[in-house]
Amino acid sequence: MLILPAVLAGCRGSIPEQVFTKTAPTTQPAFRDSTDDVWRPRAAEVSGAFVIDQTATLQVDQDSTTRTDTVASHTEFTMTRSRDGRIAGTITAFRARAAGSPTGTPASTAPPAPFDASISADGIIHVPVPPGESPGAPCSGVTSAGVLASRDLWFRLPDSLHPGSTWSDSSSTQTCRDGVPLRLSVRRRYVVERTERRDSVLVFIIRRTQQLHLEGAGAQWGERVRVTGSGSGTMTLAVAARTEALLTASGTSTLDLTFTGSRRTQRVHQRLATEARGAEIK
Repeated sequence: MLILPAVLAGCRGSIPEQVFTKTAPTTQPAFRDSTDDVWRPRAAEVSGAFVIDQTATLQVDQDSTTRTDTVASHTEFTMTRSRDGRIAGTITAFRARAAGSPTGTPASTAPPAPFDASISADGIIHVPVPPGESPGAPCSGVTSAGVLASRDLWFRLPDSLHPGSTWSDSSSTQTCRDGVPLRLSVRRRYVVERTERRDSVLVFIIRRTQQLHLEGAGAQWGERVRVTGSGSGTMTLAVAARTEALLTASGTSTLDLTFTGSRRTQRVHQRLATEARGAEIK
């Protein structure tokens, strides 16, 4: 996800819709606790508290110069997903810091802020603008950045799972980079690699791969700029079988961007590392 540069650059716009396709099956077989034949019923409600730490390393090539920047962010939030498709959560903490910032002096912080989302029957996830932020100013506040960071942990599980299960989804969202509004399209594929026991809890280990594409246009350097980019990533998710609680998630992604204007071209290579952990609260 492109969240860190957007936070520091202050792109204007609103938090957009996230559209998922190829949704999970709706069958609901009985649960069987076995590593060879495991099924999980859809939980009526899943709640959790989560922490996400991300570090983005960016190599910027412009004209004959190359610059490397590093930005880190820390997001804490709680979230409840109901069976009727409603998501309610609170961003309890968000911090972002560029390399070189004094320790303990984050580049941006956010107070606790609630957010709500809903999943419609046709698979559209809609996220209203967080309180205190203008609908005409997406990415303008750190609360928005916190919500965007948490969205990487929003995904649907099939109503039953076993080792070897596969499914996919896709999303199309509005984001921004260096003040330029962008449309980001993501295709993700999941496979249950295995099950394991963690303190007697049966856990599904799920590998997710994704392909990213983005494009957009806006003003930069005092001229009109077109932005194109593509990338890929992998993430490993650990999910409790009986409750759907996300226990841990970790992964990396890369993204190559090109900013093309009438007078100059800038290329950016980004590597993003993500570590997340969750604690079931209900």
